[in-house]
Amino acid sequence: MKNFYSVSIELFRAAVFIMLAGARPAATNPTRGGNIEAELAVLSFKFRTALQEQTPSGVQLRDVRSWTSEVSPLARLFFMKPAAPAGVLAVTDCYLGVITDPPAGKEKQHKGKSPHGKIATYVLRQHPLALHLPPPQRRGDSTVRIAFDGNVGFSLSVPARQIGGIASLLSALFPPAAS
Repeated sequence: MKNFYSVSIELFRAAVFIMLAGARPAATNPTRGGNIEAELAVLSFKFRTALQEQTPSGVQLRDVRSWTSEVSPLARLFFMKPAAPAGVLAVTDCYLGVITDPPAGKEKQHKGKSPHGKIATYVLRQHPLALHLPPPQRRGDSTVRIAFDGNVGFSLSVPARQIGGIASLLSALFPPAAS
Protein backbone atom coordinates (compact mmCIF):
# COMPACT_ATOMS: atom_id res chain seq x y z
CA MET A 1 0.00 0.00 0.00
CA LYS A 2 1.34 3.43 -0.92
CA ASN A 3 1.57 6.20 1.61
CA PHE A 4 -0.11 9.26 0.10
CA TYR A 5 1.49 11.56 2.65
CA SER A 6 5.05 10.94 1.50
CA VAL A 7 6.79 13.11 -1.05
CA SER A 8 9.96 12.11 -2.81
CA ILE A 9 12.96 14.31 -2.12
CA GLU A 10 13.23 15.19 -5.83
CA LEU A 11 9.71 16.64 -5.92
CA PHE A 12 10.23 18.50 -2.66
CA ARG A 13 13.57 19.93 -3.88
CA ALA A 14 11.97 20.98 -7.18
CA ALA A 15 9.25 22.86 -5.28
CA VAL A 16 11.84 24.62 -3.09
CA PHE A 17 13.88 25.59 -6.17
CA ILE A 18 10.75 27.11 -7.79
CA MET A 19 10.23 29.25 -4.68
CA LEU A 20 13.90 30.30 -4.63
CA ALA A 21 13.72 31.23 -8.33
CA GLY A 22 11.00 33.77 -7.49
CA ALA A 23 13.08 35.49 -4.81
CA ARG A 24 14.38 38.97 -5.51
CA PRO A 25 18.12 39.60 -5.16
CA ALA A 26 19.27 41.37 -2.01
CA ALA A 27 20.06 45.08 -2.26
CA THR A 28 23.76 44.49 -1.58
CA ASN A 29 25.98 41.48 -2.04
CA PRO A 30 29.21 42.05 -0.16
CA THR A 31 31.64 39.16 0.08
CA ARG A 32 34.69 38.52 2.20
CA GLY A 33 36.83 38.40 -0.92
CA GLY A 34 37.88 34.86 -0.10
CA ASN A 35 38.61 32.10 -2.54
CA ILE A 36 35.38 30.11 -2.93
CA GLU A 37 37.14 27.30 -4.79
CA ALA A 38 39.61 26.85 -1.90
CA GLU A 39 36.74 26.69 0.60
CA LEU A 40 34.87 24.16 -1.56
CA ALA A 41 38.03 22.04 -1.82
CA VAL A 42 38.20 21.53 1.97
CA LEU A 43 34.56 20.44 2.24
CA SER A 44 33.90 16.80 3.00
CA PHE A 45 32.42 14.75 0.19
CA LYS A 46 29.09 14.76 2.06
CA PHE A 47 28.86 18.56 2.25
CA ARG A 48 30.26 19.17 -1.25
CA THR A 49 27.60 16.82 -2.65
CA ALA A 50 24.88 18.32 -0.46
CA LEU A 51 25.80 21.82 -1.61
CA GLN A 52 25.54 20.73 -5.25
CA GLU A 53 22.18 19.04 -4.59
CA GLN A 54 20.73 21.96 -2.61
CA THR A 55 21.82 24.75 -4.98
CA PRO A 56 19.56 25.31 -8.00
CA SER A 57 21.31 25.07 -11.37
CA GLY A 58 22.44 28.43 -12.72
CA VAL A 59 22.73 29.99 -9.24
CA GLN A 60 26.17 31.43 -8.53
CA LEU A 61 27.68 31.09 -5.08
CA ARG A 62 28.98 34.43 -3.76
CA ASP A 63 30.64 33.08 -0.63
CA VAL A 64 31.00 29.79 1.24
CA ARG A 65 32.17 28.98 4.75
CA SER A 66 32.20 25.62 6.53
CA TRP A 67 32.85 24.34 10.04
CA THR A 68 33.42 20.96 11.66
CA SER A 69 32.08 19.38 14.80
CA GLU A 70 34.81 19.45 17.46
CA VAL A 71 33.68 17.38 20.43
CA SER A 72 34.82 13.76 20.41
CA PRO A 73 32.24 11.01 21.06
CA LEU A 74 34.12 10.14 24.28
CA ALA A 75 33.81 13.71 25.59
CA ARG A 76 30.13 13.71 24.63
CA LEU A 77 29.67 10.49 26.61
CA PHE A 78 31.29 11.94 29.75
CA PHE A 79 29.74 15.40 29.63
CA MET A 80 26.41 14.35 28.08
CA LYS A 81 26.43 17.46 25.90
CA PRO A 82 26.12 17.04 22.15
CA ALA A 83 28.56 18.88 19.92
CA ALA A 84 27.45 21.52 17.46
CA PRO A 85 26.87 19.68 14.18
CA ALA A 86 29.20 20.27 11.23
CA GLY A 87 27.87 22.43 8.43
CA VAL A 88 28.36 24.76 5.51
CA LEU A 89 27.02 28.27 4.90
CA ALA A 90 26.50 29.37 1.28
CA VAL A 91 25.61 32.88 0.09
CA THR A 92 23.93 33.63 -3.24
CA ASP A 93 22.42 36.87 -4.55
CA CYS A 94 18.95 35.84 -3.33
CA TYR A 95 19.36 33.57 -0.34
CA LEU A 96 21.54 32.30 2.45
CA GLY A 97 21.74 28.50 2.50
CA VAL A 98 22.74 26.55 5.60
CA ILE A 99 23.37 22.82 5.42
CA THR A 100 24.15 20.98 8.66
CA ASP A 101 24.38 17.48 10.02
CA PRO A 102 21.39 16.47 12.13
CA PRO A 103 21.92 17.32 15.82
CA ALA A 104 23.87 14.74 17.82
CA GLY A 105 21.71 12.10 19.42
CA LYS A 106 19.04 12.21 16.72
CA GLU A 107 20.52 9.11 15.03
CA LYS A 108 19.38 7.01 18.02
CA GLN A 109 15.82 8.30 17.68
CA HIS A 110 15.62 7.46 13.97
CA LYS A 111 16.74 3.85 13.77
CA GLY A 112 17.00 2.58 10.24
CA LYS A 113 17.55 6.07 8.81
CA SER A 114 20.70 6.94 6.92
CA PRO A 115 23.61 8.35 8.97
CA HIS A 116 24.30 10.60 5.98
CA GLY A 117 21.30 12.84 6.66
CA LYS A 118 21.44 16.61 6.44
CA ILE A 119 19.28 19.60 7.22
CA ALA A 120 19.03 22.35 4.60
CA THR A 121 17.70 25.79 5.56
CA TYR A 122 17.13 28.64 3.10
CA VAL A 123 16.77 32.26 4.21
CA LEU A 124 15.65 34.74 1.57
CA ARG A 125 17.84 37.84 1.65
CA GLN A 126 15.19 40.19 0.21
CA HIS A 127 13.64 40.60 3.65
CA PRO A 128 15.21 42.64 6.46
CA LEU A 129 17.27 40.26 8.57
CA ALA A 130 19.00 40.76 11.90
CA LEU A 131 22.08 38.97 13.13
CA HIS A 132 22.65 38.22 16.81
CA LEU A 133 26.25 37.20 17.48
CA PRO A 134 27.32 35.72 20.82
CA PRO A 135 30.09 37.25 22.94
CA PRO A 136 33.49 35.72 22.15
CA GLN A 137 34.42 32.57 24.04
CA ARG A 138 37.30 30.10 23.81
CA ARG A 139 35.60 26.73 24.26
CA GLY A 140 32.32 25.04 23.68
CA ASP A 141 29.73 26.01 21.13
CA SER A 142 28.45 29.44 20.19
CA THR A 143 24.94 30.09 18.97
CA VAL A 144 24.36 32.56 16.16
CA ARG A 145 20.77 33.70 15.66
CA ILE A 146 19.44 34.99 12.35
CA ALA A 147 16.07 36.69 12.82
CA PHE A 148 13.46 38.20 10.54
CA ASP A 149 10.15 39.78 11.46
CA GLY A 150 11.21 40.39 15.04
CA ASN A 151 11.25 37.08 16.87
CA VAL A 152 11.02 34.67 13.94
CA GLY A 153 14.29 33.11 12.90
CA PHE A 154 16.64 30.24 13.50
CA SER A 155 19.72 29.46 15.53
CA LEU A 156 22.96 28.02 14.27
CA SER A 157 25.38 26.26 16.64
CA VAL A 158 29.05 26.56 15.69
CA PRO A 159 32.14 25.54 17.69
CA ALA A 160 33.44 28.66 19.45
CA ARG A 161 36.92 28.32 17.94
CA GLN A 162 35.46 28.39 14.41
CA ILE A 163 32.93 31.21 14.84
CA GLY A 164 35.26 33.93 13.47
CA GLY A 165 34.84 33.09 9.78
CA ILE A 166 31.10 32.56 10.12
CA ALA A 167 30.70 35.83 12.02
CA SER A 168 32.73 37.81 9.45
CA LEU A 169 30.69 36.43 6.56
CA LEU A 170 27.34 37.04 8.27
CA SER A 171 28.35 40.49 9.58
CA ALA A 172 29.09 41.58 6.03
CA LEU A 173 25.57 40.53 4.98
CA PHE A 174 23.47 41.81 7.88
CA PRO A 175 23.64 44.85 10.11
CA PRO A 176 24.22 43.92 13.77
CA ALA A 177 21.03 43.70 15.79
CA ALA A 178 20.50 45.76 18.89
CA SER A 179 20.83 43.54 21.94
